[in-house]
Amino acid sequence: MADDDNSNTSPPASDGETPEQIFARLMAETEPLIPKGFAERIERDVTGNGDLAVVRRLALAFLEKPFRAMVKQAETDRAFAESMAYMSKAVREREQSYRLLADWLGAASSRMLMAVCARDDSSAIWEAVKEEKPESGFGRLMTLARCGRQ
Repeated sequence: MADDDNSNTSPPASDGETPEQIFARLMAETEPLIPKGFAERIERDVTGNGDLAVVRRLALAFLEKPFRAMVKQAETDRAFAESMAYMSKAVREREQSYRLLADWLGAASSRMLMAVCARDDSSAIWEAVKEEKPESGFGRLMTLARCGRQ
């Protein structure tokens, strides 16, 4: 996400693999999907004052304005038009980072699913959490976060 992350890490492709093959491949891994500390850097970039956060906020603020008003302002204010052109370029350059983040989230969900499915009682576990909303399971999320830091 950040320019200095030195990471070419991307979620593994699983096209054409059976669930058993995917599970075996994941079990054979010796390194994590992303390096230690990378999640914190992503969070700072996305939620703090990082490059991704600022550009995202400005892009979403633009979408809160009627298009017609933005066109009118661009027609009458060259500096505004130049700023919009710059932001368009900045947003486009960061789109890939968000796509990669979505891929990582998908990989995390898939890996969690497969880890749970490795249990003999996985059906009962899925049934136990079926109706639970993510926001009501904050305690469960904190348990997972503590385990993930070990």
